[in-house]
Amino acid sequence: MVKWGMIIFCAIVAIALGGILQAEVCDISQQDLGIGAPPMKILCGVLSIPIDWIILILAIIGITTYFLNN
Repeated sequence: MVKWGMIIFCAIVAIALGGILQAEVCDISQQDLGIGAPPMKILCGVLSIPIDWIILILAIIGITTYFLNN
Protein backbone atom coordinates (compact mmCIF):
# COMPACT_ATOMS: atom_id res chain seq x y z
CA MET A 1 0.00 0.00 0.00
CA VAL A 2 2.85 2.38 0.80
CA LYS A 3 4.30 1.66 -2.64
CA TRP A 4 1.18 2.97 -4.41
CA GLY A 5 1.08 6.00 -2.13
CA MET A 6 4.66 6.90 -3.05
CA ILE A 7 3.92 6.42 -6.76
CA ILE A 8 0.91 8.75 -6.57
CA PHE A 9 2.83 11.30 -4.47
CA CYS A 10 5.78 11.30 -6.87
CA ALA A 11 3.46 11.66 -9.86
CA ILE A 12 1.75 14.70 -8.32
CA VAL A 13 5.08 16.33 -7.45
CA ALA A 14 6.46 15.58 -10.93
CA ILE A 15 3.42 17.12 -12.62
CA ALA A 16 3.68 20.24 -10.45
CA LEU A 17 7.41 20.64 -11.06
CA GLY A 18 6.94 19.93 -14.76
CA GLY A 19 4.44 22.76 -15.01
CA ILE A 20 6.85 25.17 -13.33
CA LEU A 21 9.72 24.00 -15.55
CA GLN A 22 7.59 24.37 -18.68
CA ALA A 23 6.64 27.94 -17.79
CA GLU A 24 10.25 28.94 -17.10
CA VAL A 25 11.66 27.28 -20.23
CA CYS A 26 9.02 28.85 -22.47
CA ASP A 27 9.69 32.28 -20.94
CA ILE A 28 13.43 31.89 -21.52
CA SER A 29 12.93 30.64 -25.09
CA GLN A 30 11.26 33.96 -25.98
CA GLN A 31 14.53 35.80 -25.29
CA ASP A 32 17.34 36.26 -27.81
CA LEU A 33 19.66 33.36 -26.97
CA GLY A 34 21.68 33.21 -30.16
CA ILE A 35 22.65 29.62 -30.94
CA GLY A 36 20.68 28.31 -27.92
CA ALA A 37 17.30 29.52 -29.19
CA PRO A 38 16.35 26.52 -31.39
CA PRO A 39 17.02 23.89 -28.69
CA MET A 40 15.08 25.93 -26.13
CA LYS A 41 12.11 26.26 -28.50
CA ILE A 42 12.15 22.49 -29.10
CA LEU A 43 12.34 21.86 -25.34
CA CYS A 44 9.44 24.27 -24.80
CA GLY A 45 7.40 22.34 -27.37
CA VAL A 46 8.17 19.01 -25.72
CA LEU A 47 7.31 20.35 -22.26
CA SER A 48 4.05 21.81 -23.61
CA ILE A 49 2.62 18.37 -24.41
CA PRO A 50 -0.64 18.08 -22.46
CA ILE A 51 -0.40 16.10 -19.22
CA ASP A 52 -3.43 14.03 -20.27
CA TRP A 53 -1.56 12.64 -23.26
CA ILE A 54 1.50 11.81 -21.18
CA ILE A 55 -0.59 10.00 -18.57
CA LEU A 56 -2.48 8.12 -21.30
CA ILE A 57 0.76 7.02 -22.98
CA LEU A 58 2.27 5.91 -19.65
CA ALA A 59 -0.91 4.00 -18.79
CA ILE A 60 -0.89 2.19 -22.14
CA ILE A 61 2.79 1.32 -21.72
CA GLY A 62 2.16 0.09 -18.17
CA ILE A 63 -0.83 -2.05 -19.14
CA THR A 64 1.03 -3.51 -22.11
CA THR A 65 4.07 -4.32 -19.98
CA TYR A 66 1.88 -5.85 -17.28
CA PHE A 67 0.13 -8.18 -19.73
CA LEU A 68 3.35 -9.13 -21.51
CA ASN A 69 5.08 -10.05 -18.24
CA ASN A 70 2.17 -12.12 -16.85
